[in-house]
Amino acid sequence: MYTHENKLDVMLELLGIDEATFRDGIKRMCLSKMSIEDLFSEFTTDKKKLKTAVDLWMNDKVTIYKDVIPTLNVLYGKIKMAILSNSSTYIREFLKEKRISAYFDKIYLSAEYGLLKPDPRLFNIILKDFNLKPEEVAMVGDKESKDIAPAKQKGILGILIDRKNSKEKILADYKIQNLREIEKII
Repeated sequence: MYTHENKLDVMLELLGIDEATFRDGIKRMCLSKMSIEDLFSEFTTDKKKLKTAVDLWMNDKVTIYKDVIPTLNVLYGKIKMAILSNSSTYIREFLKEKRISAYFDKIYLSAEYGLLKPDPRLFNIILKDFNLKPEEVAMVGDKESKDIAPAKQKGILGILIDRKNSKEKILADYKIQNLREIEKII
């Protein structure tokens, strides 16, 4: 068994690779339509280890916080909403399973565009798709470098979500700890 703290170490040992190789692989996956199984198959031919690594990745990757669904319920239908994620396409199924994708007008995945945040071209695509001006848009993200900085470069309102209140707000227009706080901003 593993804990959240040693998950990466377990994954690296299972796949027989170092952290730099792993991170490079994840980046390549997020820029392509490669599945996690395809990527991990590059590192091991042992089917048992492969299955264990894929299960470990898929079962502990994303947390749905308690404030997400209530906030989406309040905002749904009142504003256009999109997800912008540095992810491969597997995340679509997860969002569908968790009944989250239905709240969003569009989901933008780096794998489908061959671009990773903080590339500001992703924001150009969204602005064009929704026919919006930057001042009509807000970006909510947990990383100032990948989420807030490129949004701010485009003139988009930046909202940093920092659930543990452990990050310094440098670029963001607002810093929140709970997603429900967005209702007061937007």
